[in-house]
Amino acid sequence: MAYSQKKPNIGKAERERNNGNLLEAKEILDEIGNHPKTKDDGKAWYYKGLLYVALDTTTNPKFKGVAMNPLKTALEAFKKADELDEKEKGYFIMDPMGLPTTKELQLEMLYGHYINGGAEKFSKENRTDEDVKSAAEYFDKGAMVGGRLDSLGSYYAAVAYQTIEIYDEASARFQKHLSNGFADEDAYNSILYIEGTVKKDHEKALKIVRDAMKDFPNNTEYPVYEIEFLRNLGRVDEAIKQMEVIAKEDGKDPILFTRLALTYEEVDDIEKAKEAYKAALEIDPNLYVANYNMGALIFNDALNINKDIAELGNTRADKAKEQELIKERKVFLLDAVPYWEKARESEPEDQGILETLEYIYYFSDQQKKAEEIGKKLEALGYKD
Repeated sequence: MAYSQKKPNIGKAERERNNGNLLEAKEILDEIGNHPKTKDDGKAWYYKGLLYVALDTTTNPKFKGVAMNPLKTALEAFKKADELDEKEKGYFIMDPMGLPTTKELQLEMLYGHYINGGAEKFSKENRTDEDVKSAAEYFDKGAMVGGRLDSLGSYYAAVAYQTIEIYDEASARFQKHLSNGFADEDAYNSILYIEGTVKKDHEKALKIVRDAMKDFPNNTEYPVYEIEFLRNLGRVDEAIKQMEVIAKEDGKDPILFTRLALTYEEVDDIEKAKEAYKAALEIDPNLYVANYNMGALIFNDALNINKDIAELGNTRADKAKEQELIKERKVFLLDAVPYWEKARESEPEDQGILETLEYIYYFSDQQKKAEEIGKKLEALGYKD
């Protein structure tokens, strides 16, 4: 009693499909699972797949919206047909020339329809965001048809979604592309940008970059990204350990040592920061950021002595202590000079660098140089 009384006429349904009467064919084929003589008929399910492919690809507005997700239904019907094909004879229909067209060839053609259709919309002159979104939907359908063997559909859909800044969809498609077994640096890079920079989901980005490092162990950027994500997550100690290992193994990248120094500064390990800056400058003596930051650290040592001087009183012992501190301050200032002068070579008119050098020269008894810097500041309009 659970089945329809009348057996669905699958031959008629196929004729109706061929004649473009898709609604009539749909009415018949939607019932094949409800009758004992058709529910296990592989050819019936094959015809249903063809019918729903037609509903998805037709340009006739009459048939738009008559089925929810027709391509999904089509692929499910094809899968059911294959399961029922125990002898693996396969399925086919005759083309207008009277030649057989197999289901496998039809799926290849369907795949090309979606991929090429998406490419046409994506490369359209003066395309709109709607064109790109439509292209992404075509590529998604290509990925559905291609399944796990597909290397293009998900990736192209991801690129399209990223182009119009629909980042959640883009990231999901890139990850699907990777999960299908395609190790792809461009896909990893795009996900890292989306998750780490746009969405600032550093926990997810950290997981992704560690997967990327397994697939591409020779990529020198991924370990740096890993460190940045660790820092952003507040796992600074872990980031430092990673950087120390990489710096020791590499030993030739001044930027890496500079990043290590900056991280040491974050945890107030100033002496190790200085060592890292020195290591960077041994590799590249002209590196601006390392010279500037190293000079700033030593200059801060001098300024800290000013605080000690300000706390002294007027006793003879305090006066003697003040002279000792002034000498100590001068040592720091002179140590800072080469770094600030090197930084000035890169930024000769930077107000902060010039004012710092003027201060250093003045309090390290280099009056002539201090006056020259003062005149430079006036010429640049930094002094009244």
